[in-house]
Amino acid sequence: MFSTREYSIILWLSIIVIFALFKNGKQIGLSLLIVIKAFFNLLKNIASILIIAYLLLIVYLLFYLKIMELEMIKDYVIWIFAAFIPAVYKVVIHRDVSIFKMLKDLFKFSIFYMFIISEYTCNFWLESIIIVPISFILILISSFINIENKAEYKQLKKMINVLLAILGFIILYYAMISFIGSFKDVEKIIFWEKLFFEIIIFCLHIPILYFSQIFSITEQIILKTNLIWDSKKKNKAMIFLLLKSRFKKERLNDFYEIILANKRVNNIRELKDLINN
Repeated sequence: MFSTREYSIILWLSIIVIFALFKNGKQIGLSLLIVIKAFFNLLKNIASILIIAYLLLIVYLLFYLKIMELEMIKDYVIWIFAAFIPAVYKVVIHRDVSIFKMLKDLFKFSIFYMFIISEYTCNFWLESIIIVPISFILILISSFINIENKAEYKQLKKMINVLLAILGFIILYYAMISFIGSFKDVEKIIFWEKLFFEIIIFCLHIPILYFSQIFSITEQIILKTNLIWDSKKKNKAMIFLLLKSRFKKERLNDFYEIILANKRVNNIRELKDLINN
């Protein structure tokens, strides 16, 4: 069910978790309680309930239409945490990000090669001792450099990118050899289901991404006004903005620029006057 790379990741995550619990068990326990409480608080939000209901509906449809088999549940869960949640974060943080461009990027980065790399892995020991830990360290350093964004790290960044490229080439080389050796897999339906799985589930999740983005823009507009302090006024303003924009991202971005260019709005009437004019 799991590939050797996934077993290696599970092994290393287990080691890290055990070490962290041994060093700071009490603090981690308290943090976990805070996360659980935050999750249940989210369930009080109508938008969160609708998103969870939609996700459950997607899972039901995937099984009903026989797009997803039992052995692919793991792939879906991994996709949610590794791709979907970062995608939601991206569209919420950046107002101008195009969801359809993100879909096109799936093809740009060649789904076939990405699938081969993830499906046809090296042996467990090679993955555990070399590929997974080295990849993790290089990606961690690269992420740190991106966050710091300092000129003195430019050469190091180039070196890290070269090392990641070399590692990626080695992984692809072994994956292609393994794929050629198991070429009869292409005769199996599960092979093609897994190959196009990410495209299908991304398309099914577009409504969540889109509504997350427009609700985020609406929230950002209201944050620029004094309506944020009154929950009733805030909700009325959100409904007005969404209806006035006809749920179009471009119009909401225009409203954002209008509000940004004017003084703070104190009531719904002022908001309507600004938007209508």
